[in-house]
Formats: sequence, structure tokens, C-alpha cells
Amino acid sequence: MATQTGQSSQEAAETAERRVAQAYRQVFEGSPEAEIALADLLEFCSIGRTQYQPGMSALDLAYEEGKRRVALRVTSFLHLADREIARRASQTRATLGD
Repeated sequence: MATQTGQSSQEAAETAERRVAQAYRQVFEGSPEAEIALADLLEFCSIGRTQYQPGMSALDLAYEEGKRRVALRVTSFLHLADREIARRASQTRATLGD
């Protein structure tokens, strides 16, 4: 089925996803502040660390996994490789002195 612009639904979805990815890149790339914000987000979302801690409830684990999924969405739009994600996540402590 074509949209009003003549695009198929799949083409429209792909166009929308490219626009979203571009918006994420504009927010999280290009300045020292953007790098710090991204590194902090990755650290907060426990990227590069296990979510499970002994004694953790299923609800707490689901909460932690939800945070991780947010960070994975951001990194997927930024096309970051696993190694780069881990580097940026650990960078926060060094940058902010934690």
C-alpha cells in the first residue's frame, strides 16, 4: 500500500527510521558534552556489566534489563560496535572522576 507521497509502507518506515537515527546522531555525537552524556547513559544502563546480582528479584532484574534495552536502542541507531560501547561506558568513570 502506498502513502500519500507514493512510498510503500515499508519505504515510509525505513525513511522514518533513518530520520530517527540521524536525530540520535545529532544528539549524541559531535561535542564533548554529547560524548559525556552518552557515556553516562551507557554506564547508568549497565552496559558492559551483568544485570543479575545474587538475591535480586525477578522484578528488579526486569527493571535493570529495561534500562539496558534503552541503551541498546540508542547504540543501535549510532551503529556502535560492542567494543566501542564498552569503551564509552567505562569512559564515564575516568572522565567524571568516579
